[in-house]
Formats: sequence, C-alpha cells, structure tokens
Amino acid sequence: MEEQSKGQVIQLFGDNELVEHIHQDNFLGPQKTFLSPYLHWSLDGEEKWAVHFSLGTASTESKRALLQEFFAAGNTLNEAYFLDVENLELWVDGALAGLCRYEVGGDGDLDDDAHALSSAAPYRIGIEVQAVFVHPKYKSKGFGSALCHQLSDLIACGLLSRILPQPVPSPFFQITLASDFESAEGERFFDELSALLHMKLGVLEKAKGVPFELIEDAGY
Repeated sequence: MEEQSKGQVIQLFGDNELVEHIHQDNFLGPQKTFLSPYLHWSLDGEEKWAVHFSLGTASTESKRALLQEFFAAGNTLNEAYFLDVENLELWVDGALAGLCRYEVGGDGDLDDDAHALSSAAPYRIGIEVQAVFVHPKYKSKGFGSALCHQLSDLIACGLLSRILPQPVPSPFFQITLASDFESAEGERFFDELSALLHMKLGVLEKAKGVPFELIEDAGY
C-alpha cells in the first residue's frame, strides 16, 4: 500500500498485478447500481456533504479526470485498477471523489460453476482489496472509513445473495482476506475491514448453520 504526501492514496497490491476480470464479484458477475445516499458531517459538525456510493456506473472519462488530479500533483497510481473495469465509487456533492477495486471469488462462483465441493473440504472464498483512493481534499474527514463500511456491506451482501439459496456440503467456510500494503494508512483500512467482516459474516454463519474462519493474508 502506498501513501502519497500530496493526497490520501491507499494502494493494495503491486503495480504489476494484472486485473483479470472486468467485474469485481465472481459470485454475482457484473453489476451497475447506485447505493446508500446519506449526509456526511465533519467531526466538528460545521460541514456536511451529500454522499452516495455506486458500483460500475462511473464513465472511464470521469475516472480518468479524477486520476489526472493525482498525476498532476505528483502522485502515482496504477490506472489499470480503475479504467475500463468495474469499481466501487464514492461521490461527494455529485462529483466522483474516490474509487475502490476489489475482487471476490471462490468455490462455486460464476467463473467456476463446474467445481465440485467435497463434503470434507471447506467452502473457500477469496477477497482481494487491490486499490483504494479518496480525493486529497477529503483527507481526514472520514470518507475512507465510509468507503470501508460500504465495501464490507457489499462483500457480506454478495456472499449472502450467492450462498444463502443453495446447500453447502462443506463443514465450514474458509474466507481469506488478502492485501499487500506499504503504509500505516493501509494497515488501518485493512484492520477496519477485517473487523467489519468478522461481525457481518456472523449473519452468514447463523443463516446457514455453517461456521466460518476468516484468514488474514496481509503484511508489508
């Protein structure tokens, strides 16, 4: 993970990592939707912003324009995580203000329907958070945490939507949350996401009657 001095940039996984799928969730496939509008207040209560999230709705041109603001200020990002691929998108007062690239997949996903689950093996799910950034002018205003909460909701709801209607022959869910970061900022984002998933995946455990194990595969 990489934090730039002139902006708030959270980058997970190296610049040479290829983005293999246009969509982010192999369980649900491509998505295009608006999510969760709300009013975001500053800690002192003096400022407020109209915020909403979306998935896969921002145009390549709008994402490129946002990235160019980072490049012009001397920041570097691997644009392959954002251009011509699906992202979780943060909008502030109607303007694109942040992007997140992640992938969820595993046993029985849409790209691997032929995979036969063993009654003795765990039901394996992989979650990769690859790159996240928020516009520099919104640094230290809680938008990164808001993006993290929205990401945890998307992951948990996606797993419930895909797994809840079908039988699970495996004895437990084995869920791996992976990231490779290079800053304390990235570590905090990862820790918050892990804590949120521990709480929200408890719903999946109770609904299916199958326990889960969340494995953290992260470090500097």
